[in-house]
Amino acid sequence: MGVPVSEAKYYAQTTPLYWGDQPFVEAPPYLGVSVVLLALLGLFLIKGRLRWWLIGGMVLSLLLSWGKNFDGLTRFFVDYVPLYNKFRAVSSIQVLLEFLIPIAAVFGLHRFYNERIDVQLKTKKLFIATGIIGGLCLIFYLLGGSLFMFRSAAEAPMAMKQPEILNAIKADRISIMKSDSLRSLLFVILVAGVLWFTLKKKLSENMSIVLIALVLVIDLVSVNRQSVNEDDFITEREYAKSFEPTEADMKIMEDDGYFRVLDLYRGFNNSHTSYFFNTLNGYSAVYPRRMDDIINQVYEGNVGIINMLNVKYLLQKDEGKMITQTNTYANGPAWFINEMQFVSDYNAEYEALKTIETRNTVVIRDLYKQELENVSPQRDSLATVTVTDIAPNAMTYVSSNSQDGFIVFSEAYYENGWQATIDGTPATIYPVNYMLRGLKVPAGKHTITFRFEPEVVKQGSTITLVSSILLFLLAIGGIVYSNKKRSKEVEA
Repeated sequence: MGVPVSEAKYYAQTTPLYWGDQPFVEAPPYLGVSVVLLALLGLFLIKGRLRWWLIGGMVLSLLLSWGKNFDGLTRFFVDYVPLYNKFRAVSSIQVLLEFLIPIAAVFGLHRFYNERIDVQLKTKKLFIATGIIGGLCLIFYLLGGSLFMFRSAAEAPMAMKQPEILNAIKADRISIMKSDSLRSLLFVILVAGVLWFTLKKKLSENMSIVLIALVLVIDLVSVNRQSVNEDDFITEREYAKSFEPTEADMKIMEDDGYFRVLDLYRGFNNSHTSYFFNTLNGYSAVYPRRMDDIINQVYEGNVGIINMLNVKYLLQKDEGKMITQTNTYANGPAWFINEMQFVSDYNAEYEALKTIETRNTVVIRDLYKQELENVSPQRDSLATVTVTDIAPNAMTYVSSNSQDGFIVFSEAYYENGWQATIDGTPATIYPVNYMLRGLKVPAGKHTITFRFEPEVVKQGSTITLVSSILLFLLAIGGIVYSNKKRSKEVEA
């Protein structure tokens, strides 16, 4: 189309085939059209409660996976079903669908091979199932191009600026849908053909099962390889090269202190920096939203945030090259402050970080004002806070100050896990500066310890232990009961 090669590659690599409204669609949870055909056949042949709980589970799973597109049902489950609101994505519920459809397929084959079921009934149900699935594939192949828009709402700007490119993308989507429809129709015919020849006694049951298994494997693997194939794997040697320290890394490694590194050269989500240093970089599906908010202030140029997060080194780009910049103003792992500023809510706390000097002032919500109103934080010129022991689930500090003080720790606040002690005595951790920890500390020299000890883990461990003991006792009781029963039968 006359588009420059680099631009054409960009569109080819970044434009999704999916055109709906669901965000973050990566790879499809493909069940296999062959499996779906067998599942439908199974639902026709299965009788009684088994059929209805399979259908009910499938329908419920599908409707819940629609999320806000079926908001009434979703909202009911989020509000009233225990733990349902803990799922990160509503589409996770499709795992039930992916579990129930293969179950229906297995039961379907079992019923199909059952000689007690009338052959005419099996033939009829096979034709109906094949007609439904195969008919849908044929409709999508013949009429699919006119049934859907093949454009997402996010592509509206492209439709205005580059309609010819969007039309090419649309043509690709139609072409792929048609080819996949034809492919699916072929697999439906193959499975139906094997079952038909089995009914006509042209194939043995064992040979039929082998052929169906072969078709299922080809169906599933051919699609799965579109998402995971040889291109997604590298050798161990290539992997190791990804974590070879650069010259900048080795320079920073000469510092044996406790600090963080911010890599603006490779981009925020890179994992290289995290391999060597404590850092603000990297990505996790469950990192706190507050961290995301704080990083926005970093990008806005709030140096105070960089200082309070103990960023001592920054990796930046200068004329295309990576340079290391030392931040001599970093607050360190922890520090005494001399002023408290109380604000009304989280928004005010977040905005206050744009104006305060984090080395001297701490921002706390009014929620804790009554507990801290009698605290007059002071620090003398020799006041220090030193890290003495570091572990993922425990940190130890030694503080020294001639006055009663308040320490801010450059670590994330999490009330459901971290516990603090001062010289072995439990102490209250306060959420400060939007995401950090704060602690009242009396005058003198003290050992401060943070330990990650979530109450839910303790409760879970207790429940597991009690359940294991009960299961063991139940097993022993069953064995004793069986032996006594056998002895009585022998005596009789």
